[in-house]
Amino acid sequence: MHRDVKPSNILVNSRGEIKLCDFGVSGQLIDSMANSFVGTRSYMSPERLQGTHYSVQSDIWSMGLSLVEMAVGRYPIPPPDAKELELLFGCQVHAFIKRSDAEEVDFAGWLCSTIGLNQPSTPTHAASI
Repeated sequence: MHRDVKPSNILVNSRGEIKLCDFGVSGQLIDSMANSFVGTRSYMSPERLQGTHYSVQSDIWSMGLSLVEMAVGRYPIPPPDAKELELLFGCQVHAFIKRSDAEEVDFAGWLCSTIGLNQPSTPTHAASI
């Protein structure tokens, strides 16, 4: 488990290859560590924030949230209004994504599987990414 998946830990090179990294040790820590918590609170999955058992699904949830942020151009929580919150966690992310081609529809569907409220339905392995 990575335990600190967030946009600043996702690198894309000039060939489009994606690497997951972690510069937390060498960079400035801004509201990211507290006691035994490892990771950045604003990207932690609900079960991590609640202090309950977590798994690789928690990292995939954080990846989904990070990708929503990258797609919409801003951190999506809290959204400006209740309707946007319903759209996000009711998993109608199509409303956030402006383009409607097949790749965008597939991307929106995958995002729904990662950040939905039903944690057991969250993908469990990297192949889902």
